Amino acid sequence: DLMQGRDASAARTAVLRQNANYGELFAFAGRVLVLHRRYEEGIEEYKKAIGLTPDHWRAHAELGLQYLRLGRDTEARQHLELAHQ
Repeated sequence: DLMQGRDASAARTAVLRQNANYGELFAFAGRVLVLHRRYEEGIEEYKKAIGLTPDHWRAHAELGLQYLRLGRDTEARQHLELAHQ
């Protein structure tokens, strides 16, 4: 749904009802978006993942890599360091 421009909010709501702290839902969406070169949207999904699961190391690592890709080195370093703590 996400890649076809459809609203996936109903599915997200259902998943979050089961586990309100399931950051992996957003990390997965971020990865899919990045694979389709939708970097800014992917970044927003990774930020949501971290908002729900602050110690989600993979989301921090991916967010750091996407910031590097966009030349945002300071933010990249912050998240890459958090990923490796």
